[in-house]
Amino acid sequence: MDLLSNLHKKGITAVLLPDGRIKLSPKDKITDDLREQIKRHREEIKKELIKNMSHEELCQTITEELRNYGGRGMLVKLNVVDDEVALTTPKHFEELKKEGYIVYLPEEIISLLIATPNTQTLKTIHEIKAVFDGKVYSAHAEYMEGKCKNNL
Repeated sequence: MDLLSNLHKKGITAVLLPDGRIKLSPKDKITDDLREQIKRHREEIKKELIKNMSHEELCQTITEELRNYGGRGMLVKLNVVDDEVALTTPKHFEELKKEGYIVYLPEEIISLLIATPNTQTLKTIHEIKAVFDGKVYSAHAEYMEGKCKNNL
């Protein structure tokens, strides 16, 4: 993204915080014009920062956010699969599963973020997880989109 490159060229560092805010430093280099640009492109910047994070950083960020949200995690209505799912840490996985939720752990969320499956593939993953009480281990887009079909 051009804005992130421009920030870097100006000696400004952008970091995505666990609560979703973007921290810029040093503050004395941030102009009003730059602040406005960042507000207009906040979601794009966040996506780019997430793409540049390591697996460990993503896992830590998501785990911290889930813990901060209320202990057990969070319930999310996923319109794409027309279902409510639980996003949680391993500590609360079994508890939420017993309550009837399809439960996703931080590692699974990261695998899906990395793979960026299309809508139908995401629905299929979710259905398989529901039926077989499964876990998403490594959802590489190429594999998820075609290779497994060829091996059936």
